[in-house]
Amino acid sequence: MLNRTVFKQLLMRKQLQELKMKEQLEEEQLPFSFSSPPPSSPPQQPPPPRNVQVPGQVLVVHTQLENPTAYHLRETQRWQVRDYLLSQSSQGV
Repeated sequence: MLNRTVFKQLLMRKQLQELKMKEQLEEEQLPFSFSSPPPSSPPQQPPPPRNVQVPGQVLVVHTQLENPTAYHLRETQRWQVRDYLLSQSSQGV
């Protein structure tokens, strides 16, 4: 008599075999092969940071939080600098 564990293992094996068979059939039906990797292009890297003078007013963080975390302050500064640089580039300065 089969216990539940053995029965479950048999069922899982059968499902795995069916899945493998299905994958093999799908591979055979494909008109072309994926065996050769696609041509790789170098990963896109962000441009190196520019040395730009940012006014001190941009770096000042105003928050309504009583105890802002260092992360919050850093991220707010980063967004403020980003917004400043975007506004300067759109003005053509």
